[in-house]
Amino acid sequence: MPPKRKRTINRAEDPPLISTPTSTPTSKKKTTKRSKEASSSESPKKQPQSQSSPNVPLQILPPEILTHILSYLSLSIEQGTLANCCLVSKELYNIASPLLWYHLRLSPWKTKTDEKGEEVIDETKEKHGGMHSRQPSYKRLREMVKVLTVHNHHVKWCRCDLTTTLALPNLHTLHLALDPHASYHQWDCDDIPPTCRLLKSLRPKRLVMHNVHTTDPGFFDHRASHLGLGAFVSPATFSEVEELFLLCDAPLARSDDCDWSPRFISMPKLQRICWIYTWTGLRFNVAGAVRSDPHACALAGTIAEHPDVEVFIVNAGGVNGPRSECDEQSMQEEIAWLFAGRIRSQLVRKGYDDEKVQRRMETVNYHSRQAYLDMENWKDVLDEKEVIMWLEEDKGPVVDVKSLSDMKEEN
Repeated sequence: MPPKRKRTINRAEDPPLISTPTSTPTSKKKTTKRSKEASSSESPKKQPQSQSSPNVPLQILPPEILTHILSYLSLSIEQGTLANCCLVSKELYNIASPLLWYHLRLSPWKTKTDEKGEEVIDETKEKHGGMHSRQPSYKRLREMVKVLTVHNHHVKWCRCDLTTTLALPNLHTLHLALDPHASYHQWDCDDIPPTCRLLKSLRPKRLVMHNVHTTDPGFFDHRASHLGLGAFVSPATFSEVEELFLLCDAPLARSDDCDWSPRFISMPKLQRICWIYTWTGLRFNVAGAVRSDPHACALAGTIAEHPDVEVFIVNAGGVNGPRSECDEQSMQEEIAWLFAGRIRSQLVRKGYDDEKVQRRMETVNYHSRQAYLDMENWKDVLDEKEVIMWLEEDKGPVVDVKSLSDMKEEN
């Protein structure tokens, strides 16, 4: 006898059962009934595909989960996407808006510098422009701002002739982005240098200076108020500063005579100075006489001027030319040794004995770029694009937006 044909049991997701010409209505009904019974009995084991991945409404997700998801868009390179999320619904606006306004950037320039160092149009600013909002008052938006970046500008842009100021009650980090010539506030030579109206009411805990030229002795010197910080920043702005970050380019300048020591504007609550050399690609060759380097002089003067302040020096030297066989850590140690001579001479000149000099030298820390990223909270200090270039230059892993966000959370 030929073997009996096995009946095929169709599940709910299979196409409807189609009867063959040889099947009878009775057999069709029985088969359909058994098919339903089999599907019903197997449903606990495997749900239909349409029910296994339901579309969960956003309202069901807790606000904490949505905040975590949208935090991956908080990078500066994703600000446009985050702004679009604010337009989806009121629920998403309430969650995405604090992330969008967390870091406020004010600049008169419509261009930005890309990863190649070239000036390109800032698409985010071109599309979103100024501080436009549907809210009747900016009070709630101003309370969301925790980090503020103000780029160099002319006095006409910040309207120094007005008496109103920018009040940001929850601000903790202030970035001042200077131009390549270490200038911030431009004004007509015949006028008295005005104080920037945007900075008068700010009391940040952390001050980050970009494009600092340490070779300019008057920039941080309170005695040269018409040249440096005193020309555009009110002394009250520095009254609450606890951390000072100086972001410098490659220290390539040389000088045969460098005995000056800048005297910083008073920062009574200052606890920490972090001196970060931010260049990529170009490396500092320390084969020359670093003790006559103006950067080393400025650094030594800063350390001597603040005897109780901890100092961190990041990426002070690199590997280049005749030093190419050395690794970065060895170069940092040599940089530390070379800088120590200048620092020691500055301290001795101020009357420090050997014991005090040794104690002060122990509070000066030297780190490579990777070591700084691993141990420090750089989230509100360095730009994400800058960190990506650091990691790429150090031949690290490929960095994407998600991994960079995770790295920021760990810090």
